[in-house]
Amino acid sequence: MSENSSPRPRSSSWRYGSVALNIFTLCCCVSTVWLGGYYALLLVNPYSLNPFPPPSDPTQIVIATITPTSIFDFPSFTPSLAPTSTGTPTLPPATSTRGVTLASVSPSPAASSLPLQTATITRTGSVVPSPTRQGGATSSITSTPVGGATATKGTAAPTSAPNTSISGRMLFISNRNGADGIFLASGTTIQTVVSDGFKNQKAMLSPDGKKVLYASNKDGDDEIDTVDLDGGNAKALTANTKSDVEAVWSPDGKQIAYATNTSGTYDVWIMNADGTGGSQITFSPKDDRAPTWSNDGKKLAFQTNRDGTWQIYVIDLASKVETRLINNSANTQNPNWSPTKNVIAYDSDQDGNVELYVINSDGAGEQRLTNNAAVDSNPWWSSDGAKVAFQSSRNGNLDIFMMDAFSGANAILLLTGSTDEKMPSWGK
Repeated sequence: MSENSSPRPRSSSWRYGSVALNIFTLCCCVSTVWLGGYYALLLVNPYSLNPFPPPSDPTQIVIATITPTSIFDFPSFTPSLAPTSTGTPTLPPATSTRGVTLASVSPSPAASSLPLQTATITRTGSVVPSPTRQGGATSSITSTPVGGATATKGTAAPTSAPNTSISGRMLFISNRNGADGIFLASGTTIQTVVSDGFKNQKAMLSPDGKKVLYASNKDGDDEIDTVDLDGGNAKALTANTKSDVEAVWSPDGKQIAYATNTSGTYDVWIMNADGTGGSQITFSPKDDRAPTWSNDGKKLAFQTNRDGTWQIYVIDLASKVETRLINNSANTQNPNWSPTKNVIAYDSDQDGNVELYVINSDGAGEQRLTNNAAVDSNPWWSSDGAKVAFQSSRNGNLDIFMMDAFSGANAILLLTGSTDEKMPSWGK
């Protein structure tokens, strides 16, 4: 073989082109794999490349703690991002500009371990109080109202005559003419005694039935006056800058017991029927009020708060010995001594509500007379001691009822109307 017949070596340019082709092919393969993985990841989780993705746990709750200035300032959420909770709403301590706080939202148990999950929103608003019924529950007492319907606050039930014919004569206080005036009911008629535009209170007929004893604020403070039944011959028995109230005739009509705060607190005093000869009877650092005479005129019962709550004491006018009538922590008030027996009627909240009771003047034999959800107070005996008149809120406003004295039975409505009828006192 000759030298010219040996193989010819390959050129370097072919060798370099082959390497470049291999590198390009490798890059294409890598790009294909990367793009495939990219689209596969997007297909599995479209938010994987979002730098601010929404929470993957639907129990996550966005914090929104604001105090808006208008009803348009509240945060809004898309349905997919709205806060959810299965917890029981509770009242947060914060208050808004009008004092109303919306309940904060508690997270569900599944999300209780996650941070930032409570949304508290405070909004403006107003509170509408629950309505309050007047007069309490329906009373068990049977009454016979005017026109066959029970008179309640705001109605225009007739008040020109008593609901039931009244034996003897009964004075009472009513604001039917505006201010508290004094009226006299007898049989089936009612007449005006004092209606002068001033506050008049606790009127009482004299034992002879000719005059009315009462307290009035017509001179700027409470004073004790008398007047004839027709409203004439008015006379002031006290005239000072103190309060003189709750005056009552003695059984013989010669003296008057009353309460006055001449010493700074109320004490019981006695004066003559013409206003002369006043003398102080009690000397407590607290208030002694609402005196009532025993039927023999030798003792007085009165209410006092010297023991903290209102209690009834009896004082012997000769010895000045005072005895507490009832030993409890309730408020016991408005004593009225029977004109025929040593028995005292009064009102007390000892059973949780103000009801009427009677008790012997020695503190024995207490008996409850009324039992209903209304306030029954200010008892007053009839002149024969068989009945007790009293005021009650059982129909809404104050009306006057009467019942059997020692059992509380046969209670009937005497005086009613669209105004308050109160503070009854019975005379002959």
